[in-house]
Amino acid sequence: MSEIEVKLIDIYKKISNIDSENDVDLNSEISREVGFDSLGMVDFIIQIEEGFDIELDPYLSEIRTSSTLSDIVRIVENAELCS
Repeated sequence: MSEIEVKLIDIYKKISNIDSENDVDLNSEISREVGFDSLGMVDFIIQIEEGFDIELDPYLSEIRTSSTLSDIVRIVENAELCS
């Protein structure tokens, strides 16, 4: 697993209050598995921006249509390349 993947999963677990015993992988569905509402998603995006020191505003429409953590990994990789 890449450094981005590990860090993103850690952020996801922290925001969603998932304990370390529960399985979270790149195929985990972002909102359905933990019941993210709009505010939870905003918090997730903010934590990603701070954790990776990137700006995700240009990618918000992509993030809204993303369903799994692997989708978010690709967005973070693109944002890092453009920063």
